[in-house]
Amino acid sequence: LVGLAVLCVGLIVRVGMVQAATPELSPNDLHRFEETFGLDLPGWFEDHPFFLVWTRGDGQAFVVLASDLDLSGPARHLAVPVYRYSRVGYAWLGRLAALGRSAWTPVGLMVVNAAALLAIGMMATAMARRHGPASYLLALNPAIFVGFASDTAEPLGIALLMAALVVSTSRMAGFYAGLLGAVRPSLGTALPTRGRNVAALLIPFAVAGLAVRFVGIAAFGNDTSIPPSTVVVPFTGYVETWKASSAGAAIVTGIPLIAALVTIYVGLTRRKGWVRLSWVATGLLILTFGSLILHHPNNWIRAAAALPVLWAIPQPPYDEDGTDDPETAIS
Repeated sequence: LVGLAVLCVGLIVRVGMVQAATPELSPNDLHRFEETFGLDLPGWFEDHPFFLVWTRGDGQAFVVLASDLDLSGPARHLAVPVYRYSRVGYAWLGRLAALGRSAWTPVGLMVVNAAALLAIGMMATAMARRHGPASYLLALNPAIFVGFASDTAEPLGIALLMAALVVSTSRMAGFYAGLLGAVRPSLGTALPTRGRNVAALLIPFAVAGLAVRFVGIAAFGNDTSIPPSTVVVPFTGYVETWKASSAGAAIVTGIPLIAALVTIYVGLTRRKGWVRLSWVATGLLILTFGSLILHHPNNWIRAAAALPVLWAIPQPPYDEDGTDDPETAIS
């Protein structure tokens, strides 16, 4: 039931974003996408704005990658292609969910994230049975709803991260961590919060992430740059954003900054070992957000997706001798 509730909230958020974009969101958005990338999607997409939200954001890159698996056509027109390709796992699964049909990839991507929302709700329920109602907060991560509404990789990435942290065996945890490395690498800072057998997670995560990156470099060349003003020297992105913001916008931009500082403080003072490293690394990553991320709440909510997981998941989920605890993990 919680999984269905999470999916319903995701659908409500998506409909809300469609309504907020209307009447600006129109078939013209789809036409511009098709002209830019040389793709031809079915005409019925034009009549259903529910499936057009991705045309205005990062969802475009996933539709392109899912439509061009051999990277010989539309993917060549992507900006910073190696960076985009680092999250290709979501696109691959979207193509699979589209039954292999390129024309159905926008629907396939949504299906993948819908399944991820259901899985997040189910895992949160399983954790709540063992650790109390606070674990339901795992299902309230705002990044999963924003990502679902815009067809980006956060819902799937968060589902994989949660699975890697709470499954009972290190082997399965490593499997999910490996998938995460090809879906949303920046979430990897939260993997050490498992607290035990961390190498079993970090090795497959790193191998998968590096393998995807090498394929991207082989296909697109050595341009491994990231979008400008995405990752900068800590704090400078916030200062730059505040200079160009109103008072109200500056207050909103301060939310991830305060959350990052509190996370680092708690990590240093109340966490130990690998868990401490995870909290500090995740907080430091958020401090490096550039103005491109900070200028819009939807962007930094997605980029800071790991933070609510750290705060909501039980700490630590394994017993003191370093072995997996079947009473606290999900089988």
